[in-house]
Amino acid sequence: MIVKINVPYVATAKPVAASGNPTKFDGKPTWAVTDPNTATLVVSEDGYTAQITFLKFDDAGQVTCIGDGKQGPGENPIPLIADYVTLAEDAVSGTITFVEVV
Repeated sequence: MIVKINVPYVATAKPVAASGNPTKFDGKPTWAVTDPNTATLVVSEDGYTAQITFLKFDDAGQVTCIGDGKQGPGENPIPLIADYVTLAEDAVSGTITFVEVV
């Protein structure tokens, strides 16, 4: 997904059962970004959504949400992964430079 910097986005985790139907994780899923220095991440109380604001120009990475797919005892970590690429800022001015050809 192509995203802008300094714009908040809401990401939603939507786990799916083997039958193809929507389901829930057992417990609260955890979220992460590839490099925590390039985005802020605020996870909702139930863990199914997160507000993400990307901070770095021309960056690429992944947002990951990992939940326990096994209901009841035992554990089966299920990673949900989204790739992102940030755009550079819009240009509002610039300069022209000259270099002498020797």
